[in-house]
Amino acid sequence: MRTCLYRRAALIAAGAALAATAGCSQNNTPVVLRNLDRPSAMAFACYGGDAGGAHPIAACPKEGEEEEDGVTPPALFGFVLQGSRGTVAVVDAATSQVLDADPLTPTKNAIPIGTLPVGLTPDRSGCFMVSASAATCDLSALDVASALNLSGHARIERVPITSATGDLGARPRNVVGGRQDAPGGACAEDARPTGLVYISYPGCHMVAVVDAGTGQIQASIQFAADGTPTVGDGAVTCASECGEGSSSSDTEALGGPDVDAGPTGDDIPRPVTAFLASDGRLYIGSENNPKITSVAIDDDGLPAPETLETLELEGEVGITSLAVSDVVESGASGAGGENRFLYAVASDRTVASRASGGRDGSGADDRVRHPGRPALHP
Repeated sequence: MRTCLYRRAALIAAGAALAATAGCSQNNTPVVLRNLDRPSAMAFACYGGDAGGAHPIAACPKEGEEEEDGVTPPALFGFVLQGSRGTVAVVDAATSQVLDADPLTPTKNAIPIGTLPVGLTPDRSGCFMVSASAATCDLSALDVASALNLSGHARIERVPITSATGDLGARPRNVVGGRQDAPGGACAEDARPTGLVYISYPGCHMVAVVDAGTGQIQASIQFAADGTPTVGDGAVTCASECGEGSSSSDTEALGGPDVDAGPTGDDIPRPVTAFLASDGRLYIGSENNPKITSVAIDDDGLPAPETLETLELEGEVGITSLAVSDVVESGASGAGGENRFLYAVASDRTVASRASGGRDGSGADDRVRHPGRPALHP
């Protein structure tokens, strides 16, 4: 009831302000209220139900799945990163409505998560949404339960990123999460982020495997001068790109070079996108190289060196976004067999698709040109 009163008070205050403005001039430009502002990433969480609190995503019922009589399951909520504003908006998936994170302030309000945030992913427990900052080179972990409890303040933990050799000052471009736990009890109030996340560092020519709770790098996939990928440990060093002395611009931090840039004078792959598919492989794309690297992730969330593979898109292009489908049947009545499909947004504004049978680099790409700046999200 209190939340409803707060919302009503905010709307009344907003209406009064607009009425007062209208009295000053008859030629006012209409105010456009937007619920989302240039969203750059999104992730999903389960919250509520009989057990209350946040849960792993598998706790939410799937579409078409029958619910148990007398049992209220958790509900699905979307978390949308607005990178240029440094905020996260929360969406009720059942109603497609953006929630107001601050009912006492007019208009729809989002949750501040940090400066120049990139990527958004749930942690292993489903208790936190994790993002990386391209301004401070650390992680921000947003407590899901606190974000959906509109009567209080959202809780955000800042986690410095470190390697075996010290603090890592590299500027991240993207972050994706690892596997989640099976459904269990709701998250504790004093829960901490858990599990591993995979962070792309183009300036360091590396994807790092980072513990979301401690910020410690556990392993890495690094690219050599000839483009060869290798799996290494957590003892990595990179040039400092955050704070004073940084030469990278805010535009580079959020979106990289121009979408048409493709391969540049820097021949070493600069990874900017990664996707952990349901086949257990991590797929990595670089903004200045047409090759896609994939590696199997073991039960501990670490890359297995002997499983490294590459495939190459046609043309002199870079890769800005990746996604991989679940297993689907191809052709009429499944005559084409079962396949996974990899989709890659290239720097020439095309979206390439490749069946899993072409993972070794064989076969041709299906390419579709997009008029804008396309991106892929799970």
